[in-house]
Amino acid sequence: MSDLLRRLRRARGLSQAQVAEELGISRQAVAGIEAGAFEPSLAVALRLARFFDTSVEELFDEPDRLVEASVELLEPAAPGERLDVVAVAGRLVGVPRGGERGLVPGFQPVGAQLLTPETVQLRTSHPPRALVAGCDPALALLAGPLAHRRHPIELVWWPASSRDALRALERGLVHAAGFHVPLDATGRWRWPRLARPIELRAFTSWREGLVLRERLERDLRSLRTMRLANRQEGAEARELLAASLRSDGIEPRELSGWESQVSSHLMVAEAVWTGVADVGVALEPAAAEFKLAFVPLADERFLLAVPLDPPREDAAIYEALEAALASQELRRAVAAIPGYRGLEEMGERLGVADGDPNDA
Repeated sequence: MSDLLRRLRRARGLSQAQVAEELGISRQAVAGIEAGAFEPSLAVALRLARFFDTSVEELFDEPDRLVEASVELLEPAAPGERLDVVAVAGRLVGVPRGGERGLVPGFQPVGAQLLTPETVQLRTSHPPRALVAGCDPALALLAGPLAHRRHPIELVWWPASSRDALRALERGLVHAAGFHVPLDATGRWRWPRLARPIELRAFTSWREGLVLRERLERDLRSLRTMRLANRQEGAEARELLAASLRSDGIEPRELSGWESQVSSHLMVAEAVWTGVADVGVALEPAAAEFKLAFVPLADERFLLAVPLDPPREDAAIYEALEAALASQELRRAVAAIPGYRGLEEMGERLGVADGDPNDA
């Protein structure tokens, strides 16, 4: 019997029917859980714990244990691979952490392991988690203000391309998605075509361009003799380089290394810094971090998108994210990294973006 569940419910003056309505389950299920006659699924247990602002192990007085559950992966992974698992809108979403995806820059602790393509083994005891996708390395700094709340929330950052981050948000697989948009010739910010409306928050602004060990003039024809560390398919940096090359009469596939796919701005800069590559495209803060030369190609703005109508079971997550974005702690942390701009607008609501990319 979950005596704590009964006490928490009564302390809030709630009936079993009211709790059932809030969680989208039957009153009989709530009664059965309290009486010990019904064992909730992991998803229901997590929703109960979040609703009563506690943990699963405290709510059900259970030691940390392993369970099996269905999971939806953000990107392909092999059975046996380590995962981070986050509850998003009542579903379990898996973030693969094998190979380079787990090196940020060292091995990171994770909470699950993939058993089959759709099943994970995970521990039931962990704090609430916010799953944020996007390529800006500064997104990792959200971990500080989220962890320093009265009721801490753990950040799980998926360093995805802009395209993949937005697709994950449209599918309801992440809590927030970051993407960057260039300033076009008319002086307006433009974002990709969207499948459904989203609400936008300001995050950072930067310049994106070439990173090299030595200064290079804007003429891109010299890149024909260099080894390129290219970003992955769907990355704005890859598209920007292709457009810049074609404007100079160069076919992108002429470059040595065009087919390479590096999954983050910092890894591009590291490849140039270590001599694995001669040139890459990344944001200016990544070049500054490795003290590399930088040739700007575009001014860009990084935006954070959240659902227009967030699921109510994740209300505490979105409240925490909004507070973290507006925090001085986050602004100070990002301001300490050269190359970032627009921090005075961080967290500002920019309105709703619908399916038309021309409404920027």
